Amino acid sequence: MLKKIANSKIGLIIIPWILFMVLKLLEYTSRKKFTVHPDSQELMDNKKPFVAVLLHSRLLMMYLIMPKGLNFGVLTSSNRDGILIGKFLNKMGMENFYGSSTRDGTKALLQIKQWIAQGNSIGTGVDGPRGPAYKTKPGAVFLAKELQVPILPISYSSKKGKFLDTWDCFLRPSLFDSYEFEVGEPIYLDDNIKIRDTLKLIDSKLLAVTNNVDSKCGKITPTPSKEKAEKALRRERRLKAEQREKNRSEEISEDISKEKSE
Repeated sequence: MLKKIANSKIGLIIIPWILFMVLKLLEYTSRKKFTVHPDSQELMDNKKPFVAVLLHSRLLMMYLIMPKGLNFGVLTSSNRDGILIGKFLNKMGMENFYGSSTRDGTKALLQIKQWIAQGNSIGTGVDGPRGPAYKTKPGAVFLAKELQVPILPISYSSKKGKFLDTWDCFLRPSLFDSYEFEVGEPIYLDDNIKIRDTLKLIDSKLLAVTNNVDSKCGKITPTPSKEKAEKALRRERRLKAEQREKNRSEEISEDISKEKSE
């Protein structure tokens, strides 16, 4: 029943409002502490564009660390869940861009490129939408490198929050909680460093700030189960293969249409 409502047009209207009210309740009943690297603070204060990277499991309360007046957008998946999140983000005063590594990714990157070129910033869960967990995908790197903007590793944790048994070990917040937020040192990309090495650098920096906030909240950063990680990787490969097949079919259809018109 709940799934049916979530997939309906009414659900697309109601659920973002529910999420909005729940997060506002979490926000107003919780204590928050922020640790921001001085160089990152300077970027935010001067409203310089950047690409914020987070783990998929730590996206929910991200909006709290962004200064008021900062034009900020978020990249979400173009599936049903992503659309719901996008509508919710609009209510939180943020822009949203739909796309992922397997669906509408090129279109989203072009839109984000224009957004950042206007002096705005963007955030994304680098290991989403389906994992593998804690492994950065290259989209954020390509974008930051092309536009020559830094990458900011961001994470948060909470004392009462619980890690769910999901592929990303999602952190579920609680009422009357205490949060620790951290923004690490900006990562400036070097054209002489290979993409693979850059991805590893982001992985290590992002995991470092996540370990820091978890430690402050008396937690140990969870390690996703090998079984769930492998399942997520298989799904990711299957989706990419399906997308390649879809693209080939569209190209063939376009060629046939051109031949008929000639």
